[in-house]
Amino acid sequence: MATSVTKKSDIDRTVAFLKKRDGIDKVLKVTRYTCKLLLSIGAVDKTRNSGLYQSLDSIEKSLGTSRKAYRIGKFLEHVSALQKKNPYLVPSISSSILELLVNVGEGVYYFIDQFQFFVKIGVLSVRQGETLTKVSATAELVGYAANTVLNVLRLHNLLEREIALISELKRRKNKSEAGGSFFDPSEDTNKVLLSEIHSLRRRRTLRTLCLAQDAADAFLAIHDLRDVYGRPTGGGMRKSVLAAAGVVSGCIGMYKKF
Repeated sequence: MATSVTKKSDIDRTVAFLKKRDGIDKVLKVTRYTCKLLLSIGAVDKTRNSGLYQSLDSIEKSLGTSRKAYRIGKFLEHVSALQKKNPYLVPSISSSILELLVNVGEGVYYFIDQFQFFVKIGVLSVRQGETLTKVSATAELVGYAANTVLNVLRLHNLLEREIALISELKRRKNKSEAGGSFFDPSEDTNKVLLSEIHSLRRRRTLRTLCLAQDAADAFLAIHDLRDVYGRPTGGGMRKSVLAAAGVVSGCIGMYKKF
């Protein structure tokens, strides 16, 4: 029993240490996809500004490798989440299954992503990299799909709670006006209700951003799968949409970290 507690403690400390890199990873993601977007929309002419074009292309490719290095060990976050999961505290079986799928899907993705770093630096072959991409992109999509459904359910619950609090606030206001007294928003009970309503709205905004981020990242994962199955993305427009999705995802990730 003592050994189990020690292992969990070690994982928690490792996760806390590795999380310090997440902000840098999001900055690198935004930078990488911004370079990709500029190249895909033709903002830099390859013939007239060949030096700048090559620089942006080199930055985009090198940052892709750097991000994989920064994400080494990130899968431990999901291992830790699975260890801490208490089935008795989950509101429903469906939520429990969805959270399991999120952690397993994203955990597998980040675990395999470590090996893809070795493909990028030439330790593993490109052929092995294609197999790894198939597995990691599939796991990633499963995680995003489960997280999307989970966020929709949570948004619904937050909205229901907000509507109930607004109704209670209106009831208290009507009761005060019917009794001929002035409704005081600064009264302790009313102040608590208003504070919780504002908190719920902030949480709903964050959940909505999470949905947009998952949609953008899922779009990128589908592109990776198409690529390894021999159906690469064609056309500048499609490439620019992919790059824009990466920028959106990175910006939302930076906002969440702040």
